[in-house]
Amino acid sequence: MGTVSRTNAGIWTFSRSKFALDWIAQNFAENKDAVYQKMVGEDCRIGADQALTWEKNNYFTTYNNEIVSTPNAVTNSIFRRHLDGRAFCNDPDVFLLRDSNIKTTFEQRKLLAKLNKIFGNLLFMSDNIGDYNEEQLKVFKDTLDGAKKQVISAEYKTADLIEIKYLENETEHQLTFNINTGAIADGSID
Repeated sequence: MGTVSRTNAGIWTFSRSKFALDWIAQNFAENKDAVYQKMVGEDCRIGADQALTWEKNNYFTTYNNEIVSTPNAVTNSIFRRHLDGRAFCNDPDVFLLRDSNIKTTFEQRKLLAKLNKIFGNLLFMSDNIGDYNEEQLKVFKDTLDGAKKQVISAEYKTADLIEIKYLENETEHQLTFNINTGAIADGSID
């Protein structure tokens, strides 16, 4: 029989055994959502790929939250947070801070990095950090600083605004942003 253990990083892990595979199959087999089919080992992609823009394509994304879209990637990360630490470690899509080959503002990129930090436990980026300026490097270091975090609540306040209350190193923070534009409505990401 396999083992379930908690690592020093606070992440629940399963040994790669028949027990773990059977448990996952039994508990997620009925859910047809494609995200569970992406599960490999101890980590699971929890949502759609982010796009290089923050535009929401309502025609496609209204009916399928797995379509490539930054708003889809963000909402999946936020509202699938309860899965983290239960059967796997949440893996949101990458965060990008670079200035080239991307059509988001730096504020939108900072927001995505902060949200990935709050709601994810496996963080990837595909930038060349050697090309970062001082501000980009500061955001990069903050995103990967290992701060202790805990989500208190996350909910839609209106059709467009999501409010998040969370603890970071035992200090309470509140952040409200527009999911369709990536604009901060209240709070700070600095």
